[in-house]
Amino acid sequence: MGFFATALLAVFFAYAAAIASTVESFNCSGSSGTTCNGLVGYVPANATTLSNITTLFAIQNSLNSLLGANNFPLTTSPNQSVSAQQTVRISFPCICINGTGYPVNPPVHTVVSGDTMSDIATVVFSGLVTYQQIQAFNNVKDASMISIGQELKIPLPCSCDEVGGERVVHYGYAVESGDTVGGIAQEFNTTEETLLALNGLSSPKNLFANVPLDVPLKDYNVSRPKLHQLSGQHALLCNAKAQRAYTLETPQLQVVIAQLAHTLVTITKPSSQPSPHCPLAQFARPELELHSHVHPIGVAVSSPYVVRWLYIV
Repeated sequence: MGFFATALLAVFFAYAAAIASTVESFNCSGSSGTTCNGLVGYVPANATTLSNITTLFAIQNSLNSLLGANNFPLTTSPNQSVSAQQTVRISFPCICINGTGYPVNPPVHTVVSGDTMSDIATVVFSGLVTYQQIQAFNNVKDASMISIGQELKIPLPCSCDEVGGERVVHYGYAVESGDTVGGIAQEFNTTEETLLALNGLSSPKNLFANVPLDVPLKDYNVSRPKLHQLSGQHALLCNAKAQRAYTLETPQLQVVIAQLAHTLVTITKPSSQPSPHCPLAQFARPELELHSHVHPIGVAVSSPYVVRWLYIV
């Protein structure tokens, strides 16, 4: 092996060692078995479709879950194209096990010809995991020794922990070349100090590309439904002191997707008694209550029911 090849390998292994020393799975300090909803931002290297993404990530509830997490119209086709480098948010159930967050149903990648564990981590799953994490999660002794047809479970990062005493959604952000801690903090309305502490980074210089970063989202507004996307003719936005209430009334409502963080979905029958928070809407006692966080819930209802979203601020 020539001098330059040897030097290049030395640089690669030094870089890999640096990443391994600074990157860990997201902490999930709740008691083992605690569950919540995880969220990651997938950035495909090549153009793809929503259907392909649901298959890649083994998304439960399939297309509806993906539409809810990205606030896409409910009429969006599964064949809808997704451009290369377009961020698509993936919501999935998360569970705390021995201080670490893991997906309840991790995606499974079947090794094909030409695959390397590094490519699976950085290209197929866009840097949402490191190859070291895949290696450890699957008890693979040598990362360079994987075989065609071998199935590898992908430990998408997630957490159920509070941050600063507040309930948040832990967003797995794949760091890109040129990113800075300050820039990421500004984009997601948090602070450098919070990101450094949450990710166990001693310095902003320890930020590496193709590595997942735990970003706390206090107000998960990206998945808040736009009223015109909901099935119905009459929608009211009620402003209340401690909540934002999205109310939809229609005689022909078939399926509703609840896609808010910290959401209480209440289905009630119409009544002559007005709601104290929304005088224009009519509500009676709840007939059905469904609690969710980020993971969307499909609710099948029919006339004469009313569906109400309460987003707790």
